[in-house]
Amino acid sequence: MLITKSISNSTVFTDVSRTINIVGITMNSDASTFDLFYRISYTKNGQDVTNLFNTQVPEWHISNDQLMILRDENFNAIPNTEFVEFKDELGIVINEKERYMTMPSFDYIKMMILDKNIPLRTLIEAYIMEEDKDGRFNF
Repeated sequence: MLITKSISNSTVFTDVSRTINIVGITMNSDASTFDLFYRISYTKNGQDVTNLFNTQVPEWHISNDQLMILRDENFNAIPNTEFVEFKDELGIVINEKERYMTMPSFDYIKMMILDKNIPLRTLIEAYIMEEDKDGRFNF
């Protein structure tokens, strides 16, 4: 495995701990795609119970078809200084995606690796934690 990182416990089986294992990384600048291939291991009371869970995981595909929030050196989201909150009649913010600075995802990842010299491991581990907070691994 290339990278192994503990993530939050299963949301359904809260006593089951999980570990994400990055087993492959593909970056294609011609297609502007960055793909992470991963598995999730499940453990309960020190015993591997992965065989009790679905081993199929959703793809983790990054391209310029999506926007990524820009981060500072501490991996905090960079606020959009021009953001003005707009709410609908129920008081729900309808432009939340504009709260932080963004750029096309592949271009951002490529810039972080090639121009900012962020180690790939550091970048992937930070995004594992961020994606875990956002529920990517709760399926």
